[in-house]
Amino acid sequence: MYRAVPYVGMAWVFDFPHATHAVVTDRGIELTLEVRSATGPDTRVERGRAA
Repeated sequence: MYRAVPYVGMAWVFDFPHATHAVVTDRGIELTLEVRSATGPDTRVERGRAA
């Protein structure tokens, strides 16, 4: 799904994530992911400037 966006554009792919989300939640599949970000709201600007 995510790889299709650069090739066909978000306008063509936009409805697919919403439909997929609806199917997955209807089936009771847990969608929460662990936080893997190295930055947070308090460090985002500083790390961006450093990069």
